[in-house]
Amino acid sequence: MGNESTLSVYVDGSVDAPRRAMAFAYVAYSNLRYISQNYMCVDGVNPAHAETLAIGLAAKDLLDNESLKLDRNTVVTFNVDCASALTFVQSKINETGRCSSNPMIVDAMEYIRKLNTVAVVEFEKVTAHKFVHSANKYVDALAKYACRSGECMQ
Repeated sequence: MGNESTLSVYVDGSVDAPRRAMAFAYVAYSNLRYISQNYMCVDGVNPAHAETLAIGLAAKDLLDNESLKLDRNTVVTFNVDCASALTFVQSKINETGRCSSNPMIVDAMEYIRKLNTVAVVEFEKVTAHKFVHSANKYVDALAKYACRSGECMQ
């Protein structure tokens, strides 16, 4: 499979405040093929946390994907619609040490930092809910589905 030089990753989060549930999702593809998608549900109501966790989940899955040949010639572009998550991740990516009191955010940042040592990680701000890119529309729907699914109903 190997050596895709450009990976695009769209991320999104969704929050259901009355149930104190949030979900996050990503979809990743290269200039050659679909790579992966994933989502998770957790307790919480912070949209910026959901989006940060989506970036972390994608980073983890890309690092774990043995079919990818990630190296410093690989550019991974995260397309993020939450400005506060984008600002947070960009400000912490080159730091070391604990970045948050939330252990899920700490873990997410560790994966993002590790990916940044293996490949070139970039971030692009995309407009929320404008759906200029079909991948953004898809990941938005995936996060909303995950938040409303039975997985988040516990």
